[in-house]
Amino acid sequence: MFVVVWVIVTATMAVSAQSPGDAGIGDDFYPGLGNGGYDVESYRIEVVVSDDLAAITRAKTTLTALATQSLSSFNLDFLGMTVDAVRVNSADARIAREGREMTVTPQQTIPDGEAFVVEVEYHGVPGTDSDGDSLDFNNGWFHYGGGVLVASEPDGSAAWFPCNDHPLDKALFDFVIDVPGAVCRGRQRRA
Repeated sequence: MFVVVWVIVTATMAVSAQSPGDAGIGDDFYPGLGNGGYDVESYRIEVVVSDDLAAITRAKTTLTALATQSLSSFNLDFLGMTVDAVRVNSADARIAREGREMTVTPQQTIPDGEAFVVEVEYHGVPGTDSDGDSLDFNNGWFHYGGGVLVASEPDGSAAWFPCNDHPLDKALFDFVIDVPGAVCRGRQRRA
């Protein structure tokens, strides 16, 4: 009897040791927002905006995160734009997209407690998010005549960069923006 129980317990532990992160952070108020299985520590967002400010001609978002479970895959929130490349810890990763969810499958499982780096290269026309998960107004990237306004809370960030789009996942941000002029909250540092 002991041998049979030990085999069943061992097999169950091996199967549950790695799993995909949840496609939601577990918030009852915003059930579709954010993602489980990791905590983002920082973002570096490098964006080149077209001369008419209507599109992102080239961008790279690099996020550093900490796995809160062993991850065979994880989700990022990202709407619409074309993804050119995704790397996890410098190795190419596979992606699948459905709505605002982008599932990233790294070449190797990310162990619980390990820091990892995700790089996403992309381009396209950013937009607004009105998927019903937020309040009764659009948020995200707004292009108007002579400029662009970004309104990202509570869930508009995914309209212009891949992220864990929930206010509970606090992170540091570093922006590198190539536009004729820009205004951003925070301290400016010259390169």
